[in-house]
Amino acid sequence: MPSHERRPVRVAVDTNVFVSGLIQRRGWPAVVLREWRKRHIDLVVSASQFAELTEVLRRERIQIRYNISVSRADHLVRRLARTVVSDGSADFRFIVRDRDDAVILYTAIEQGVNFLVSGDQDLLVIANAIAEIGLNIVTPRQFAEAFGLERAK
Repeated sequence: MPSHERRPVRVAVDTNVFVSGLIQRRGWPAVVLREWRKRHIDLVVSASQFAELTEVLRRERIQIRYNISVSRADHLVRRLARTVVSDGSADFRFIVRDRDDAVILYTAIEQGVNFLVSGDQDLLVIANAIAEIGLNIVTPRQFAEAFGLERAK
């Protein structure tokens, strides 16, 4: 991960990465969340994504099915609340099929994020076009590999 002497890398993380990182603590999405918890990355979360994450994490069936305690979900929501920024506008030339993906993408662009970490093909297929403006859209594994990070054993 980048040296602690430098400013942490700014990262937007798709909702699917958050949820996957909580469910599978040894997967690549969990590596991204671990780096955020260690304050090695600065997370950027749009207001609407925060609302979506809060709703998903507080669903009783999600908590039961994936063994996510109420206190763990609430802790994550409280930490995420400190990272929230306004939703990005749709004034960019990149078209994304899913409105939720578009908000995450536009927020990342407006906030000058370095990486958008996602497992969503709708975002990954536009990675090359977006890279020309300095935003790297990558999978959790690609993000981890870019910084020499390993999964938990």
